[in-house]
Amino acid sequence: MTQAELAHDIVSPQFLSHFENCKSDIKVQTFLRLLDRLNVKYNEFVSETFDTYTSEINSFIDNLRLAKQSNNIVMLETLILRQQQLYEETNNSRYLHYGIVAKQILNSINDTEFNSSEIDIVMRYLHNVNDWGHYEIILFGNIIFCLNPTQVLSFQHTVLKKIEKYATINKKKGPYAMVILNMANYCLENNCLNQAIEMINKAELLLDGSKSFFELNQKNYLKGIYLIKSGSIEQGTELCNKAIDILIHFKDFANANSKKKELESILIE
Repeated sequence: MTQAELAHDIVSPQFLSHFENCKSDIKVQTFLRLLDRLNVKYNEFVSETFDTYTSEINSFIDNLRLAKQSNNIVMLETLILRQQQLYEETNNSRYLHYGIVAKQILNSINDTEFNSSEIDIVMRYLHNVNDWGHYEIILFGNIIFCLNPTQVLSFQHTVLKKIEKYATINKKKGPYAMVILNMANYCLENNCLNQAIEMINKAELLLDGSKSFFELNQKNYLKGIYLIKSGSIEQGTELCNKAIDILIHFKDFANANSKKKELESILIE
């Protein structure tokens, strides 16, 4: 079907072209008529779009995590540049937001202060969204490391409530569990142990029966850190080392090395 055939009697071909290039908005009823002409059901469209969209985000986050674990400045700078280019081309705020996240990770590696004005851009966005979706949950989970406790607490209830909602309709629970585990890690770093074990237990419940290897292993590692900080040093160290050994077995050396250094640092505190 050509663009002209799709647009016929519904919209002009020029308008359709603008809509496809994110230069025009469209009325819901008009959009549904276009889908009907394509013989595409709305729920099929949403499912396909969501899968593509989450795949793009997850790919970026995986690269971000790898760069962070290996202190790869060149990789981070490349990711930042790519997000800037995509934002300039599309004006889509998610590229702006994740570029900001990547910049703060780079600041952390370079031992420089976080850019509060850039962080405020993300905070204002999250505060202004009345009904959080998948994107807001994942964004919060990835910028939490550079927030202050007041900022984290202001979103905690919303995050957990929305994760509970979306985890029931999305079979892929790993990304949501990782957000909770990032919250747990933040609590551990700030020695808020009661809140940390609460988050770890929530992640454990969410991952029950799951095959999300990375998240399950991260949960066990953080549980080990919690035990060490709670006084059960031998038990916690054993649990952490098991998690590290699993990473080594699967050749995730950057992650294993990062965790080994962190564990050594905690044990000598």
